[in-house]
Amino acid sequence: MRVYVSKEYSQTNPHDYFYMVKLYVGADDFDAHFVDGKTVRFGPQEAQAEHWALEDVDDDGDEDMILHFRTQDTGIRAGDTKAELVGQTLDGREIHGSDSVWTVPPWDDE
Repeated sequence: MRVYVSKEYSQTNPHDYFYMVKLYVGADDFDAHFVDGKTVRFGPQEAQAEHWALEDVDDDGDEDMILHFRTQDTGIRAGDTKAELVGQTLDGREIHGSDSVWTVPPWDDE
């Protein structure tokens, strides 16, 4: 199974309250329909997904699962370079994966 932080969202300010980490999971031999979105956790603090959907992200004809997480809930901090995802399938099998992340310094409001 592949887990990717979307290139569009891989750069994040960990202090930005509204930023959502966008992931998709899928593989040629793995059906994302069988992922139990309620069990998926992301980052050091194992944030729960705010919402998820099935969509063909990589145009390969198979639906991938896209999950959104509130950044501050993930525990990802400035300087982190990798984040992990864990969860279960609907029949209880464990799933896990990781990808690189690129954090940026917090905004200076002064």
